[in-house]
Amino acid sequence: RATFTSNEKYMHEDHLRLHMYTDADWPKVKKSPLCTEKIKYAKHSSQIYFSSVATDKDKYGNAIPKHKQKKGVKGNSYYRAEVLSVVDNSDATRPTYWYFTIDDCTLES
Repeated sequence: RATFTSNEKYMHEDHLRLHMYTDADWPKVKKSPLCTEKIKYAKHSSQIYFSSVATDKDKYGNAIPKHKQKKGVKGNSYYRAEVLSVVDNSDATRPTYWYFTIDDCTLES
């Protein structure tokens, strides 16, 4: 499970992805110059969706003192996304390290 927070909403959220790579493929990912080439090596991909959160705490869960809260706004607001992925590594013949990236390959266009 991974949780991501942001003060602003990502403009192209429908293209934002979490990709998972094994250590065996990671050198090929690092050598690939383009995002669209890198994601071909991903073992898993999940779309990331953010939702607005209104609270009297900051994005790290710390209470915001009343004098620092925005005037006219009840509490604070930020954007939060949670991604849950299950990795089935049962067929592995050795321990595997996993690498994760967050990307929007449309930024290369």
